Amino acid sequence: MKKSLYFVWLLLSLVACRYTDKGEGESSGNYEMMTVKRSDITLEQTYPASIEGRQSIRIIPRVEGHLSEIRIKEGQRVRKGQVLFVIDQATFKAEERAAKANVEVARAGVEGAQLNYDSRKSL
Repeated sequence: MKKSLYFVWLLLSLVACRYTDKGEGESSGNYEMMTVKRSDITLEQTYPASIEGRQSIRIIPRVEGHLSEIRIKEGQRVRKGQVLFVIDQATFKAEERAAKANVEVARAGVEGAQLNYDSRKSL
């Protein structure tokens, strides 16, 4: 009995091997061969978003004018007292010259009034 079971098992094993061998030997189509290489890949995806800071601060100048220079970049950290912007000096220089001229006119007026006073005082 054991011999017959062994014989049946051997026969089934041979038949099973024969069917699998036929499938491996046949080619059903042509395939392109590629070699696999290790490499670094950077995946990028773009998503729409908006970012807001935890704190917003308004910067208000002490004087009006056009900016001639911006000394910081957006998002950069700044310290108290640091110069952030430079305002165009041309307007202020012109106003300074006009004020100095007005001072000189006023001085001339004072000198004229002093002379007038002195001449009337002596009479």
